[in-house]
Amino acid sequence: MTENLPAKANPAQLVETALLVGDLSKMNEEQRISYYQRVCESLGLNPYTRPFEYLELDGKLVLYARRDCTDQLRSTRKVNVNITSRETTEGLYVVTARATLPDGRTDESIGAVPITKEDGEWSTAQSGKRYFKGNGNWLPIRGDALANAFMKAETKAKRRATLSICGLGWLDETEVETIPGAQVFAAGNVTAPDRTIVESPQPAQAEPPTAPITTIDRFELLRTFGALVVRGKRLGLTGFPEVSSTMPAEQIGVAIENVRVLVEAAEARKGK
Repeated sequence: MTENLPAKANPAQLVETALLVGDLSKMNEEQRISYYQRVCESLGLNPYTRPFEYLELDGKLVLYARRDCTDQLRSTRKVNVNITSRETTEGLYVVTARATLPDGRTDESIGAVPITKEDGEWSTAQSGKRYFKGNGNWLPIRGDALANAFMKAETKAKRRATLSICGLGWLDETEVETIPGAQVFAAGNVTAPDRTIVESPQPAQAEPPTAPITTIDRFELLRTFGALVVRGKRLGLTGFPEVSSTMPAEQIGVAIENVRVLVEAAEARKGK
């Protein structure tokens, strides 16, 4: 059994151990906070904006980059990002982004999202749970769903290109959303698995997760939604969906994602 690191471990030892082990769960809470701050300091990021959050994946606890991380990196390192191509292939919309540094060095990354969905019907299992049963036929998405997919692909490409040119191998939050079973924890909240704020979307065919949603979870979701609405209103956006504390957490999560995509697209158009 692997023991926790000594509480007096210095920052250099924390960084070295995290890189070697690749699992921040081996650290106690105090050590994780020190490591988090050390990483932010080394990259010139403001830790109070929560540029990273924690992801539990394959039994390990690792950092992943939030939007605040890539935004700050683009600003502090003068990263210029341009879209070089957009194409549709095999039911995917693929965007290629090229990141350029002031010294002329370039890097490219893609952002790909599905623009089809499987046809089928909802059925009820013996347990009483509802699940989606696909029939093997794939249909193109349309309207707002298609528009959101286009914007999400561009956002994903830009963020991945930014991380890549800065030499960072972390997952971006747009990638985390597509990992089935991955659990995301806010910084400083990793010692309480029951306080999970976000759970990555499951495939459409899977049964809904059975873990109960606590009042704290729903409050965090509503707070996130409210912050996005404030950002959107500052950009002149209107027509936001209505959410309430009585809504299922899954519906609030969908509303958050839809508003996030619209806000980020509006910010991108204004060059932020």
